[in-house]
Amino acid sequence: MPIACTTTGLACLCLALNGPTGTCPVGEVEDCADSDCIEELFIGDGFCDGVDQLDGANLCCYDNDGGDCTDKECPGAPPPPPPPDDCPESQTIVDGAVAFDNTSSTLTVDITGTCDLGFGNDVLYRALWFKWSCPESGSYVASTCSQATFDTRLAIFVDNCTNADLVDCLDDSPGCDGFTQQLTFLAEAGRDYYICLGAYANFFIGSGTLTVQPSTRTLQKVVPWTTDLGAEEDTLYELWEVAGGSATWEECRAEAEAAGDQMVSISSAVEDAVVRFAGSGLGSGICAIGLYQDRADPEYAEPSGGWKWTDGTPLTYTNWNPGEPNDSGGEDYGQLSGNGWNDNRNDTPEQWGGYVVKRPGSPTRYLWPVSEGGNGNEYEGFALPVPMTSPEAILYAEERGGHLVTITSAAEGVMLRNNVLPNVYVDSGIAIGLVQQPGSVEPDGGWQWVTGEPLVYTNWEVNEPNNAGNPGSEDYGQIYGDGSWNDASGEALVNGIIIEYESQPILPGDFNGDNAVNGADLTQLLANWGPCDEGDGTVVCIYDIDGNGAVAGGDLALLLSAWTG
Repeated sequence: MPIACTTTGLACLCLALNGPTGTCPVGEVEDCADSDCIEELFIGDGFCDGVDQLDGANLCCYDNDGGDCTDKECPGAPPPPPPPDDCPESQTIVDGAVAFDNTSSTLTVDITGTCDLGFGNDVLYRALWFKWSCPESGSYVASTCSQATFDTRLAIFVDNCTNADLVDCLDDSPGCDGFTQQLTFLAEAGRDYYICLGAYANFFIGSGTLTVQPSTRTLQKVVPWTTDLGAEEDTLYELWEVAGGSATWEECRAEAEAAGDQMVSISSAVEDAVVRFAGSGLGSGICAIGLYQDRADPEYAEPSGGWKWTDGTPLTYTNWNPGEPNDSGGEDYGQLSGNGWNDNRNDTPEQWGGYVVKRPGSPTRYLWPVSEGGNGNEYEGFALPVPMTSPEAILYAEERGGHLVTITSAAEGVMLRNNVLPNVYVDSGIAIGLVQQPGSVEPDGGWQWVTGEPLVYTNWEVNEPNNAGNPGSEDYGQIYGDGSWNDASGEALVNGIIIEYESQPILPGDFNGDNAVNGADLTQLLANWGPCDEGDGTVVCIYDIDGNGAVAGGDLALLLSAWTG
C-alpha cells in the first residue's frame, strides 16, 4: 500500500517504498517530496539534516542526494560506497625494518602547503610508500639516519595517504650522514601509518633501510650541585637527548613531563653556570630550558613580556644574550646559547636536540664489595659544576669526609672504569689523589698518593707523565674517561672528581699505607721537614698532617699520637 510523502521531516524513503511515479528527462531526477522532476544541479545542500534541498527537494540517503547522508544517519538506505584508496601500492614494514631501493620509482608526492620539509621545496621525488601498523600507543621514530645511499625525505600519514592525513614530515636531521633523517611521531595502537620515503631531487637514487622503532630519550650528562658548593639542597641537573634526536620545544616539554620531570628553571647566576655546564654535553641541536612566553599573560608584550618557567618558579633572574630576546619570527621559547640565553621558535629549523631537567639528589656512590675482591670502600665520581683546581679538589674531598681516589691495583682501575667513571660524564680533567712531591726528578719521579699509600701501580697514558705544562709544573694526577692517567698543572681547572671513602679510618701519619705508624713513617716525615711548597703555593704535601702548609712540630705531634710501633 503506497504511503504519503510530505515536504517536511525525513521523507527520504518515499521513493524506496512507493517506487517511481514517473519518468524524468535526462539531467533531471524525481523529487520524492512532491513527485515532480527537478534538475540534478539542485540536489545536495551539504547537510544531512532532514531540511529540504534546493528547489524544495528532500533527497537525502539516495544516490542522487549530493553525498550529504550516510547509512548511519538514514537507516535503511543503501550503504555509501567505500572511500577511494589514495595510498599507492605500499610495502608492509615487518619487525620494524624494511629494505628499499627507489631506482625504478617514478612517483612524485607533493605536500606543498601541508607540511614544511624544512629545506628547498616540499616535494618527495622517486617516492616509495610503506605501511606500518602501530602495536602500542606511544612515541616512535621513523629513520633513514645514516642508513641510505642518497638524500632522503620522509612524510608520515595516518589511515590514508592524502595531504589531509599528513602527520609530519622532515628533510634532514643533525648527526645523520648523507642528508638522511629520523622523524619522531606519536602513534595510536591499532591504527595504520603510511610512510612516504622520497628523494630531495629526481636525480637522487639508491637504496637503504627504513626503520620504525619506539623512541626513547637518552641521558647525556648528570651534574650534581651540592650544598657544600652553594646549592640550597643537593640537586641533580640532567641533560637528556630528546627521543629521535630532534623535536620541537613543546615536544621536549611533553617528553620531560611524561617522565615525571620538569624542564629546568634557573634562579641565580651560579645555577645558570651549572645548567650551562650540564647543557654543554649535548651532541647536536640546541638545548631547551623550561622558559617560555605566555601570550595569555596580562603582562605579555614582545619581546620581553610574559616570560615564565614551566615549573612555576618566579622569573627573578635572567641571562639573555645581548640583543635577546628579540622575537625574530615568533620566538616564544628559551634555549641555552653560548654564555647566556636566546629566544627561539617552537619548530626552529635549528632543531631542539635535548633539554635539561633538575631534581633533588646527591652524587652516586659505588661500594666495592670485599666479596668481589674489593676493599669495602665507597667511591663517588661526578662532574664539578663550579671551577676548582687540583689543590682545591684535594681539600674539597677531605671536607666531604673522604680523599681523592688512590688507585693501587689494576683491579681497582678496572672497577673505576666500569662503575665510577661513567657517572662523571666528562672524558678528561678528572682529579685523582696523585701528587708529585717538590724537587722530584721530572717527569716521573716523586709521585705519591695523598694518603701516603705507596705508588705500586700506574696506568699512565702513552707519553705521560711529560711535565709539558707551562712553566713545566704538571705535578697533579688526573684520570681520563678510559681509565688512563695524565699529569696536569695545579693551576688548571678540573672538570670532575673521584672521592674515595674509607671503610676503615686511615691512621694519621701512615705514609706508606701499611696500616701502622712507626719508624718508617717518622723517617719520611723528617725527610720532608719544612715548607710544603717551593714558593708558588700550588703544592699540597702529604706529610703536612695538620694542613698548615708546612711539615713541622704539629705534624710530628700528630704522628706520635697515632704511633702503633
